[in-house]
Amino acid sequence: MGLFDRLSQLVRANVHATFDGSPDPAASVALAIDELRREVEVGRKDLVQTVASRKLHEAKAGELETEATTWEARATNALRAGDEPLAREGLARKLHATKRASEELSLASARAADEDRLRGLLADAEAKLRELESRRASLTAELRRARAADAGPTAGTRLERSLDRAAALDAELEAHAVLDDGRRAGVDAELRKLVRSEQDAHVDDELAALKRKLGG
Repeated sequence: MGLFDRLSQLVRANVHATFDGSPDPAASVALAIDELRREVEVGRKDLVQTVASRKLHEAKAGELETEATTWEARATNALRAGDEPLAREGLARKLHATKRASEELSLASARAADEDRLRGLLADAEAKLRELESRRASLTAELRRARAADAGPTAGTRLERSLDRAAALDAELEAHAVLDDGRRAGVDAELRKLVRSEQDAHVDDELAALKRKLGG
């Protein structure tokens, strides 16, 4: 289970997680609080790493865009000097750098989406943690009274059914995501084949455009 899933589950169920069957109500509440606190700490570290990853991908994309510009300039100089093979090589390298820059930007965009999602989830988890900490005594008392009145099993059963339904929904959404990823992977593979098969055509187009530019 990933961090997103663990935090989501804890935020959803933590107040009710005191109905865990532990013989000591205070220990049950403390365990729920400690578990959420640990996940929040992990989430904060993951957020820092996610932000750093996004920035690295953005920086790399900028470097590759500069590299593409440099190769285009070299191709232009080569064509002016009458060296068409060298110009073609420069344009091929420009296209390669441009493609890699686009890939880095896509990765940066994915990390930015993860960052936004994690920030929101952490905000919810931190709010839930503050709530649990502020209600520690009252939750312990409520749990003790519920068990004394033999209400615990009924409440626990209702909670289990509720969480089972939520888990089933999460599993369905995850399955759809996996299928979508599979379809995207297939599309990406076909696109990569298309790019390879059309690479020469792209270089020819670039070369023709450069010739027109110089001729004009």
